Amino acid sequence: MACLTRMRKSFPTLRIGWVVMLLFLGILNGCADEADEGRKLCKRFGPLCQEAGERKEGEIYLSVYASEGVSEVDLSGVGGPNPASSDGSRHRIQPGNGTLYWTSAETRYFLEISVHANPGEPGKYALLLPPPGKGAQGKTRIYKLFLSGGYYAFVNPAE
Repeated sequence: MACLTRMRKSFPTLRIGWVVMLLFLGILNGCADEADEGRKLCKRFGPLCQEAGERKEGEIYLSVYASEGVSEVDLSGVGGPNPASSDGSRHRIQPGNGTLYWTSAETRYFLEISVHANPGEPGKYALLLPPPGKGAQGKTRIYKLFLSGGYYAFVNPAE
């Protein structure tokens, strides 16, 4: 009889233990979720959830279109090729500030530009240990440059 009395007293403790365990599993599932709700839940539990590595930046390209009077285009100041083709083909360039040059009728012109990459989405969340991998890569941005003699038009990509 004494054993049955003790079991009845510990039964509410077991019930509370199961509730705590179910709550913990709910947090675990929330942190593993990639949706915004999981991210919000993870941010509330700070040290329990960690994010994967940095998000990746998107690639940046510059398409150069030039008239017949332009003899040379130099994109080395922005991380591109020298000489660069001016038929509208894409040239990969680096994000940040830089200077590009072009030559027309024996005169060298330059243009200082600022181009920026499009950041991707953050990486996955996981409980206690940082998950492997990086976040999603940002979308590719294509800038355009139109050259005619000493005139230019620099066009930012549509967002």
